[in-house]
Amino acid sequence: TLFRSWTWPLLYGVTAESVADKKIFDAAMEPVAANLEAVGTVGGAGEVFLLRDTGQTALLEARVMLGTNQVDAAEVAFTAGGVDYPPGSWIVQAPRAAVEEVARRTGLGFAAVAAAPDVRRHLVDLPRLAVLHNWIDTQDAGWVRYTFDRAKIPYTSINDDDLKRGNLAERFDVILFPTTGGGLSDLVHGIDPKFSPLAYTTTPEFPSQGIPDASEDLTGGMGFEGLLNLNRFVQGGGVLIALGGAGTLPVEGGMVRQAFSAQGSFNTPGSALRAKVVRPEHPIAYGYEELTHVFRGNGPLWDVPKMERSRVIVQFGTKKPEGEEEEAKKKDSGIQVEDLDGPPPAKPKAEKKEDGRLVLSGFVRGEDSVNGKPAILDLPAGKGRVILFAFDPLHRFLNLSDFRFVYNVVLNWNDLPQ
Repeated sequence: TLFRSWTWPLLYGVTAESVADKKIFDAAMEPVAANLEAVGTVGGAGEVFLLRDTGQTALLEARVMLGTNQVDAAEVAFTAGGVDYPPGSWIVQAPRAAVEEVARRTGLGFAAVAAAPDVRRHLVDLPRLAVLHNWIDTQDAGWVRYTFDRAKIPYTSINDDDLKRGNLAERFDVILFPTTGGGLSDLVHGIDPKFSPLAYTTTPEFPSQGIPDASEDLTGGMGFEGLLNLNRFVQGGGVLIALGGAGTLPVEGGMVRQAFSAQGSFNTPGSALRAKVVRPEHPIAYGYEELTHVFRGNGPLWDVPKMERSRVIVQFGTKKPEGEEEEAKKKDSGIQVEDLDGPPPAKPKAEKKEDGRLVLSGFVRGEDSVNGKPAILDLPAGKGRVILFAFDPLHRFLNLSDFRFVYNVVLNWNDLPQ
């Protein structure tokens, strides 16, 4: 834990100002008597409500609250009432009272307009969501459930037994597999069957066991049958979200062919890393600026062949992938002939200097092995998708600024571009 990043502004996605004057300790203070809550607003007049997407984590909760009312997400930026709306911004058609209740409970700000703007958009509809856990590592799945429960996000908790039973597409559209430890054999075969039967159920002696999930036998894992059923789910059109170490299952298990384990020696024991959105139009990137940051603990790191680079949505650091950097240097080194009879050449515009640091807080060993590698991948598999995270965006309810990456997948699960 010595090198871990607990830098609050980065983890929460807020701006903090340092105060060096020690007189601040002498300032009059009063204890906070209640939770501080953002005040939401609904301004203007009209029957259509617009919401600027600036990365608010409350969007998933708001969509749940709006229920059957129509919500669309703009796929490109637009302007309405003199206000600029970035991609991902919402166009809501609902009773004003319902929107005002959402604003009150979430702190979001809506603007009413007379008519919906003429902009390319898609429907934001919620999937039938499952959170998958195995029995070799239940802690991180618990943190995901905690995160969803706090925001009252509906989901179904499933385990290895559900995968073995199959028919997943009949129950779910999206399966989220939280980060977990172990290699492919551990993820498939779980706890050694030599300990079978190993029950985790409620008994008179241990009434708290079997909550929130139970099994008559924890051993054996999902098995090849469960892996096959999960693959059928994806191939048939389902979306699998694999966080952190959970990505070992679809990559090493052959569910996707475009990604492979990255080479090199590296150690990221829990660090805030510079990240770059390389596909800003992609719904997974809604609400994020081109240069952002993510919290990465240790776990697998993935890479893709050059021809599959378009599958990268976000990368670690700002380093250009191998090959692209050489091409850029060749382009920049081209000889230019000056036209002596023509007008003087215009002075080149000063380019905004890019923050080239990889480590913003914490510690990383082997930066060159991490910088430029994919952080989020959108990988087609049959009729479905595998969304691969090379970090855990739902780490122990800590890195709130990363939540929206996952929420964006849930909100736009059936509108991901090809």
